[in-house]
Amino acid sequence: MTITIVCRKSKIAWLFLPCVLLLASCGKRQVTKSATVEAQQTAGKIRQGWATACRPLTITSEGMETGLPDIGVYMHLADATDTERNAFYGVPFIYDNGRYVAQKHHTVTADTLAAIYACFPYRQGLAADDSLVLAAPFGENLYAVETARHIGKEISVEMDWRSSMVLLGIGCESDWLKERLDGLTLMGENLCEQAVYQPYLGKWQPVRKHGTLNATDADCLLNNGRRHDFYLVPTDAESTVTIAATIDGRPYAVRTTLPPMQAGSLVRLNLRKSKEGLAVSGSWVETRRKLHYGPVQRVDSVKVGHYLQKNGGICARRDSNSIAVVVETDGRHGKAVALHDSEGRYCHSGKGLNAGKTFQTIDGKRKEGVINPRQADETSDENKLIFTSEMPYGEQCAFGYADGTGLTQRLLNQYRQAEYAHRRNESLFARKEMLSEVERHPGSYVPSLAELARLYHRWQLGETTDCEPMRGEYLTVSESSDKTFYLIDMENGIVTGTLSKQYAGLRLRLFYLF
Repeated sequence: MTITIVCRKSKIAWLFLPCVLLLASCGKRQVTKSATVEAQQTAGKIRQGWATACRPLTITSEGMETGLPDIGVYMHLADATDTERNAFYGVPFIYDNGRYVAQKHHTVTADTLAAIYACFPYRQGLAADDSLVLAAPFGENLYAVETARHIGKEISVEMDWRSSMVLLGIGCESDWLKERLDGLTLMGENLCEQAVYQPYLGKWQPVRKHGTLNATDADCLLNNGRRHDFYLVPTDAESTVTIAATIDGRPYAVRTTLPPMQAGSLVRLNLRKSKEGLAVSGSWVETRRKLHYGPVQRVDSVKVGHYLQKNGGICARRDSNSIAVVVETDGRHGKAVALHDSEGRYCHSGKGLNAGKTFQTIDGKRKEGVINPRQADETSDENKLIFTSEMPYGEQCAFGYADGTGLTQRLLNQYRQAEYAHRRNESLFARKEMLSEVERHPGSYVPSLAELARLYHRWQLGETTDCEPMRGEYLTVSESSDKTFYLIDMENGIVTGTLSKQYAGLRLRLFYLF
């Protein structure tokens, strides 16, 4: 009996032991599982809190008249992950609705006290202290200085743009409308051709001086108002420079002294080409210039329908600086028609002015008539004037002479002699002279009858130009005698050469060379 009882107890003990071990094991697994879930939840809360703290960066700028296409931004982050740091390592920011935003939207940070740097143009993969070697010709190089910071749903930083360059702007004038500037070169002992540059700090360290700098936009009309910009490395010393210009294939040069030039300043020189040669006609210095950015139209890609700008450049789209629309071009040079009439009425010229070339007939036969009249007009045969751009009219006819520039130049030569003192003594009711308007607009001239007839014919064919319609009677520079000139009615195509140069007051639409 005793033996039997012991065996049963042993069996019970052996059966109970696995249960105890199973319960212990389950308890341990339960504790471990609870700790893992709690750690995951805690990590999730940390990630959620970090994500909530992260904010995008936006930059608003001061000191710029226009927005830049893109800028480089670098942030020195004191407390961030490697991924976050890399996201702000010289990244591009684009201009969007008055501010700059990251091109990649995942560029966010929780470090609201991070040091922020910006530069233009964008240079990939550079930190704040990094540098690179640049060589002439230099363009504009800008860096930004923070002026204010606002923390909300985003980190909004206000920055003031500053230039690290000196801008030397050279303007050219000439007594002759057709003269072209083939090349413009600057040579001087303190001019720098190569330098080490830190884009985010705007600091230069010159490497090679005694440089020669060439204008990149010199192949243009000399007298069209274009300013030729040289971006120079700043210097604390005066510099004697030689400005060499090639004009219509002939070399000219003038020497002058540039003052010490600090970053962000403007030095302006005006050159005038006359019979005596090339000379500096004026200069001034601004210690801090206005910053402006605008895309430059390539000089070999001009098309009909592009726009001539006030500064002599060409733009594909019309804006507030457009003054004329291109009607003829070889891709580099050509003619443009003013977008609007000159204000008021003008006479051809004052007493005794003539170009020395008169056209006795319009087309070799007639002295007046109607250009390509419609059948409904019932114009008589003797008054019909047939005109197309392919008609082989000779230069002895007014329809065949399309060089309004040459005729305008001849009149200007007389107009400028002794400043035409008799004009000062004319009555208050005397009409304005068309040549005074030409003098006010660099690169402009009065078109010949042939040039306006071509424009009229294009309109007849349905070709349009983006300029104000020409309505009424217009002046031309084509003379029919010493005292009379040819006018054209641009609405009806009527041409006559019987009106007085001195007294007839007509509309004026200037043409431009470029």
